[in-house]
Amino acid sequence: MPFSDRMGLRPRPAIQLESIDQALRNGLFNVAGPFLTSGLDNIYSDSRAPARRRFDSFWTNFLRRPVHQTPSRISGSKRSEAALFDFFSSAEWYRVYDAVEFLVGFSGGKLSRPFNTVLEREVSGYRVLNGVVTPISDSAQVAAIQSGLDASKGVNMEGVNSHLATSLKLLSDRGKPDYRNSIKESISAIESLASVVTEQSRPNLKDALRQLEQSGTLHPALRGAFQKLYGWTSDEDGVRHALMEESNLDFADAQFMLVASSAFVHFMVAKLAS
Repeated sequence: MPFSDRMGLRPRPAIQLESIDQALRNGLFNVAGPFLTSGLDNIYSDSRAPARRRFDSFWTNFLRRPVHQTPSRISGSKRSEAALFDFFSSAEWYRVYDAVEFLVGFSGGKLSRPFNTVLEREVSGYRVLNGVVTPISDSAQVAAIQSGLDASKGVNMEGVNSHLATSLKLLSDRGKPDYRNSIKESISAIESLASVVTEQSRPNLKDALRQLEQSGTLHPALRGAFQKLYGWTSDEDGVRHALMEESNLDFADAQFMLVASSAFVHFMVAKLAS
């Protein structure tokens, strides 16, 4: 008998990327179930009740099922839970993550943490970040991206935040990830930040970085590092000058640029506020 079986321990599975095992499905259902079905038993006739509105929205807006077949209208929580469990148990892995995104958005972000707890426990290769189920599970990288998004929520930072959020969405598209445009959006976030700092509508990033260095805000080594990153995405062999050509850019490239740009945004906003 394997040692893990004798000790009553479940072997830790490999990272789940394009699949979801039953334990992960069960965990995600255990978060979604109470949110969607709690309190349905006594509200058959009240379509305005919060529980009814939550489940009905999932049924009609996400699953796109006929409204007259909504389980909450027929037999309350038991049938609703059964229908929900059937979906989480049998749907394709990407549809389950689509549901997670829908529910996180519907909850106003309140379900992000409990879903992430399950994703981490069951060794999923995904985490909920800024309302998106993203293929980034490294806690330091997740924290870096989130810090950039949080730091760019201030006044005049809407463009920075929008570029970072769009980069994340393009990287996280489970159907057709767009690594090239994700990288473009990441570097555009830095350009947008430079525009805010220098108060120029279309600043040259090299000049903006130099200006920040001269003001004592940016260390020369960091200025050089980000200037080189910018050069990678703008030189004659880079992304912007090869939009119509084949590219070997992959997930690692786009992930690195998003993490680096997010960390830079967080760093700069903190520096400017000090």
